[in-house]
Amino acid sequence: MSSINKNYSVFVDNRYYPDFVALYNSWKYYENKIPIKVYVVGELSSDKRSKIENVCEVINVPQNGLSHNDFNRKQLFKYIALQNFMNEYEIILDADILFLSNTDFLFDYIEAGKIVGATENIYKYVHKIYLSTEEKFNIIKNELSNYLEKDIIEKYNFEFTNEIINGGFLGYNRHIHLPLFENVIKLLTVPFSNNENLIFHNEQYMASFLIKLFNYDTCILPNLEWMNTWDFHKFPKKILKIENGKFELHNEGGNRINLYHFTGGIGMPIPTGDLWPCRPHRIFEEANIDPFTRKDVEELWYKKLENPALLLYEFFHNKGI
Repeated sequence: MSSINKNYSVFVDNRYYPDFVALYNSWKYYENKIPIKVYVVGELSSDKRSKIENVCEVINVPQNGLSHNDFNRKQLFKYIALQNFMNEYEIILDADILFLSNTDFLFDYIEAGKIVGATENIYKYVHKIYLSTEEKFNIIKNELSNYLEKDIIEKYNFEFTNEIINGGFLGYNRHIHLPLFENVIKLLTVPFSNNENLIFHNEQYMASFLIKLFNYDTCILPNLEWMNTWDFHKFPKKILKIENGKFELHNEGGNRINLYHFTGGIGMPIPTGDLWPCRPHRIFEEANIDPFTRKDVEELWYKKLENPALLLYEFFHNKGI
C-alpha cells in the first residue's frame, strides 16, 4: 500500500500536546505505516512544535475570518483544515485517541469512496424529538432550502433519523467528499440558528446529518471495537492483555479494541457541583481552565469507570518524542 497520498491527521495545541505524544507512540507501537500529519489549531509552543516537526508534517490552520464560536466551539477548524490542506485520503483523529492495533487497512475503504467512522453511541438522532412539531420542523427545512439543492432538501422529512458518527474519527476521500466539507462550513456559519436542533451545534452533528441526507457511502465500524465512549467505557468491562509481546485491550467476552477515544462520559465534579470533562492530559499539567489533577483523572478511570485504558495512555505518553 503506497502512503504517498494518505495521512492520519491529528489536531494539536499546547493543551492536547500530551495526548498527541501518546497517540504518536501508539501509532508506532502497532507498526502503522501511513504517516501522521499534524494540524495546529490555536497556540503551540515553539519547543513542542519543533519536537513534532522532527517526526511529522505540521500545518497551521488559519481561522479564515470565522468567529471564535464557529471556529473553535463548533470545531469548524477540522473542516477548514480538510478544505484547504487535505491529502487525497485522510483519517482525521482527535488527539485524545490511542491506536490499539494496525489500522492502515482502513484506507482501502476510503480509496473505494467510503466514509470511514464509528458512531458516537448505539442511538439514532430522531429529528422530530428535538423539533417536537411539524411547524418547527418546517422552519428548519425552509431555512435549509436556502442553502441546499431542492432534490436534496426534499429528502428531509419529519420522520428523518440519522446516526451520530463520532467527529473525532472520520476517514475521507478528497475527490468525493470535498462538497461535504463545504456544506458543513456553509451551514454552520449562516446567520440562521436554532438551539432546539442539535445539527447546528457543531461539526459532528452537521456532518452526520449531511452524510445521511446526501446518502454518502459509508463504512461504519462496530462501536465495541472502535468507539468505546459514554457507557461503553465501563460496560463491557475492559481487559488488558499481552499477546505476542504487545498490549491488547479487549472487551470482556471477546472484541479486541482497535482505537480508544478518551471522551464522552468522562465528567467529574467541579466545586460548583457541575460535571466537566476530565481529560487524561490533566495528569501532566498544572490546573488552568479546570481544577483537575492526576488524582481526579485516576479516580475517573480506575474507580468510577474501572477501566485500565489510562495505563496505556501513560505507557505511550512516557515514551516521549
